[in-house]
Amino acid sequence: MPFVKLPASFPEYPMILEIGPNAAWLYLCSICYLTRVGASNEWPLSKYTPYRLADFDNEAMAEAIQRLLENGLWLEHKGGYYVQDIAVVSKIWTVKGTS
Repeated sequence: MPFVKLPASFPEYPMILEIGPNAAWLYLCSICYLTRVGASNEWPLSKYTPYRLADFDNEAMAEAIQRLLENGLWLEHKGGYYVQDIAVVSKIWTVKGTS
């Protein structure tokens, strides 16, 4: 069984705090999904995958996806999404000066 490794400070990352609990949960679910299926973070998620990963209503899901996209945790790609690795996310915020 594969495991996802996160820094112990993950819940306190400024980006995670900023995006809110639904988007943070969806991000974590997307990392777990990609790890479980043996894909890299560059494996595109279809536009329907998020709805299988987390049980949000449509409005909450749309808001969570928008927050992930706005903050660079997910990137739009060919009708789906790329998921940024947590190491990349950490570097994004270091560059922004908020780590």
